[in-house]
Amino acid sequence: MNKIKIGQIGIGHNHGEGKMLAVRKFPELFEVIGYAEENNAWLEKRGGLAGYQGLERMPVEKLLDKCDAVLIESDVWDLTKYAGLCISRGKHIHMDKPAGGTLEEYGNVLKTAKEKNLVVQLGYMYRYNPAVIKCLEHIRNGDLGEIYSINAEMSTFHPVEYKKWLTNFKGGIMYILGSHLVDLIVYILGEPDKVTSF
Repeated sequence: MNKIKIGQIGIGHNHGEGKMLAVRKFPELFEVIGYAEENNAWLEKRGGLAGYQGLERMPVEKLLDKCDAVLIESDVWDLTKYAGLCISRGKHIHMDKPAGGTLEEYGNVLKTAKEKNLVVQLGYMYRYNPAVIKCLEHIRNGDLGEIYSINAEMSTFHPVEYKKWLTNFKGGIMYILGSHLVDLIVYILGEPDKVTSF
């Protein structure tokens, strides 16, 4: 089997180093080409992290010339920009979430990827959590009866600086973390017929 040549665009996303460490654990599957980061502030803050040690930093275009697939771990507001660029260059992508500021942005990425027969994987880690997989198996088997309502909560600690950063986005923490819950609820109940805000 040929190894997947993979690189990473951006190190500004909170999960960026973790994704790079994950692919580096499987050298029999992945040939890690390197990473691209154009923001000097992120290079100063995260460029020395273990996940990037020994890897070549290169311009985005050079990375795209060498890769089959790309991890997109840029600043949140640049995720769909880089996703669109990678897809236009015929690259499979893993893109962290959230998937852009509008449905149209992400919809364009998905539409082009489908036309080019490219894989788009969004960073929804709960889909691969063994406990969640087991729960979904019980739901599919009918072991829990008919699921007609879900009450969900997701909480975590964030320092004040992070909470201030969240004010950049419509929806705040719901925009960043709520998508995990919505993803699972849609998987369990199906797509909604109608959505009503409070």
